[in-house]
Amino acid sequence: MGSERLVERLQKLAEEERAKILNDMEERIEGIRRAAEEELATFREERERFYRKESERLRNLILSSARRKAKETLAAAKEEVIWEVITRTKESLKGFSGEEYIKWLLEVIEGGEELLGKDSLIFPVREEDLPELKKRFGERVKESLINSNTAGLNPRVASLIEEYVGADLIGGVIMVAPDGSMIGDYTLAGRLKRKHEEIRERVSRALFGEEVV
Repeated sequence: MGSERLVERLQKLAEEERAKILNDMEERIEGIRRAAEEELATFREERERFYRKESERLRNLILSSARRKAKETLAAAKEEVIWEVITRTKESLKGFSGEEYIKWLLEVIEGGEELLGKDSLIFPVREEDLPELKKRFGERVKESLINSNTAGLNPRVASLIEEYVGADLIGGVIMVAPDGSMIGDYTLAGRLKRKHEEIRERVSRALFGEEVV
């Protein structure tokens, strides 16, 4: 009987130990499961925060890009309108004629003479200006810009006006000192070029208010 009781006792102890081990394992497993769930929840929250942050960043980038493109498109459209006005202004100057034009022409020639001398050569841009200018200034008036012929000119003078031959100068004159030491651009195209930024700013303000494009 003693040995049977001992066996029973050992079995009971073994079952209790087994139950304890199983219980401990279940608790550990439960702890691991809870920790895993908590870790997963934290991971999900972090990923959601990351995705929200990235979505907001991408949204801002897209909006910023869209605003920039819209601004660039608007600026380009305004610039096109400004250039259209300047181009039309240039075209309208081709019709500048009559007494007012002749008066302006004589005034710029007078200014050129003060700088280049009374014997400076005069190269008209428009053929229709030749009779009036030749009547007033005689042999000083040359037709090189009209017929593209520089023959007979001082080589230095010829080299100075070469870049103007064939150009769309609209109206006015080029004046050169007889020895080719100085040149003066008194053409309407030259004046537009020199006043380009001022004209552009004025047109921009006239079209779009105080903001200059």
